[in-house]
Amino acid sequence: MMRNNLIKIFEDTVIYNYDEGNTINNLIKLNIINIDDLVEEIIKTKNIEYIFKLALYIKNAPVGKLIDIICETAESGYYIFALAELKNAPIDKLADAIIRINDVEDIFAFAEHIKNAPIDKLADAMIKTGNIEYIYFFAKKIENAPINDLANAICKSKDSNSAEYIYYFAEYIENAPIDKLAKAINNNITYKSAVFIYLFATKIENAPVDTLTEAICKTNNAEFIYAFAKCIEGASIEMLTDAIINTGDIKYITLFAKKIENAPVEKIQEYLSKNENYLEQIKQENYKTLIELTESCKYEIIKENKEEFANLFNSNKPKKLIRKK
Repeated sequence: MMRNNLIKIFEDTVIYNYDEGNTINNLIKLNIINIDDLVEEIIKTKNIEYIFKLALYIKNAPVGKLIDIICETAESGYYIFALAELKNAPIDKLADAIIRINDVEDIFAFAEHIKNAPIDKLADAMIKTGNIEYIYFFAKKIENAPINDLANAICKSKDSNSAEYIYYFAEYIENAPIDKLAKAINNNITYKSAVFIYLFATKIENAPVDTLTEAICKTNNAEFIYAFAKCIEGASIEMLTDAIINTGDIKYITLFAKKIENAPVEKIQEYLSKNENYLEQIKQENYKTLIELTESCKYEIIKENKEEFANLFNSNKPKKLIRKK
């Protein structure tokens, strides 16, 4: 019964009435409560809140022992952060507890907010989580973060969103290894990574254009292959031509032939002349043109293109797109 009463008085005074241990400290002073018995019973509860408040409020409690128990058993960082605020708190030990709990937000917050936190150790823990978003945030926000180690982690990631954070790393992290990041973005290509490859090439000073050209070609994204050819100085037009033809996207292949300086137009036209979708597109546009020319009585243009317009009504394939004059 005495043992249960120790828990009860601790709950009634420290836990529920928030008296910060005043009652129990006075009873210990009067030899009504034995502190060793109290400590033993509180530890047996395995209740992290009780153990924390015993360490915080009860005079002469074995604080080191209680902190060890909390560090070894806590399932969240809440009480670890609270202990870090104590005078002479064992920061390295608390950091190990945060690492054991393995929550990316807690690891990041400990590095950001706790004075004298072991940054390299926490960075290594963050890298092991594989969370590229928080690896990037760690590099961006944490003073003295090991940039090369964090960059290596971003580069090695197989996350489908890695291109986004590789670009962010190159753009926003001082002294980021640009060539290494460009090579990494080239090694983990998805269709949606095209926008970040394009941004890397347009916004990052001294970006390696050859590597990024190779990367954009692998995306099979016609929109950004075209944009790359149009906007990136020094990009290989030959390589980009092959890539955009391989997409089969008639809209951007046609734009490429019209808008890109030094584009191999004959090669593109040869491809288009064999593409049924493109031939159907020519037919549809020629048909629309014929109607508009007829309605506006522009018979001379119709006569000049008589053969091509006639192809609309027979089995012959169209050869060219008729332009209104």
